[in-house]
Amino acid sequence: MSILLFKVLELSFGIIMNALMLKQRIFLTTKLGKNSIVLLVVMAVILLCATVNSHGSLRDSLVIGSCAAISEEYWFRGVIFGHLLSRLKPNERRVSGIIKCMLMTSLLFSLVHLTNLDSQSLQLTIVQMIEVFGMSFLFCAAYVRTGNLLIPICLHFSVDYLGTMTQNVNYQPTTFLTSALSAILFLGIYIGLGLVVLEGKELKNWRLMTHFVTN
Repeated sequence: MSILLFKVLELSFGIIMNALMLKQRIFLTTKLGKNSIVLLVVMAVILLCATVNSHGSLRDSLVIGSCAAISEEYWFRGVIFGHLLSRLKPNERRVSGIIKCMLMTSLLFSLVHLTNLDSQSLQLTIVQMIEVFGMSFLFCAAYVRTGNLLIPICLHFSVDYLGTMTQNVNYQPTTFLTSALSAILFLGIYIGLGLVVLEGKELKNWRLMTHFVTN
C-alpha cells in the first residue's frame, strides 16, 4: 500500500502548493453532458468485461487506478495544464496556442516517468514514456472539450486499472524495437483520438476555454 500513501502525499502537496502559489482554479463537476455519460458507461462496460476475464487483483487495480488518476490528473491537467492555459494572452487563445500547451503538458508528463527507472529497465521506461505522451494528449483534449477534470480522471483510471488487472497475463517476450514501434503506434492512436475529441477547430465547443475567456 506504499503507492497509496505516496499518492495521497503527492495530491496533498499539490493542493497545498496550488493554494499558496499558483492559485489555479480546478474545474471539476459531477454534472455531465450526454456524451460524457455515454463515454463513462462504455468505459464501465469495458472495465467490467476485463475484470470478469482476468485473474488480476481487483483491490490492487482499484487502488492503483484511483490513486494515480486522481493525483496525476490534479497535478498535470488541473494545475500545470490549467496554469499554462491561463498564461495565454487573449490573442494566443487559438488552436495553435492551446495545442502547444497540450504538447508541453504531455512532455512534462512523459518526462516525470523517468522516475520509474529505479524499478524498471531503461528500455521499458522509454517505451512507457512514448505511450504516456500520447495518453496525456488525449487526457488534455478531454479536459479542454468537457471543461470537467472528472473525465480525464476517469480515462486515466481506466487505463491504469486495465494495465494493473492484466499485468500478470503471460505475454510473449518482445524485442525493444517491437515494443517501441508498438508504443509509437499507440502514441498515434491516442493523439488521433485526442483530435477527434476536440471536434475540429471550433473553439466555441471547447468548454474549458470559456472559463479563461470570461475571467
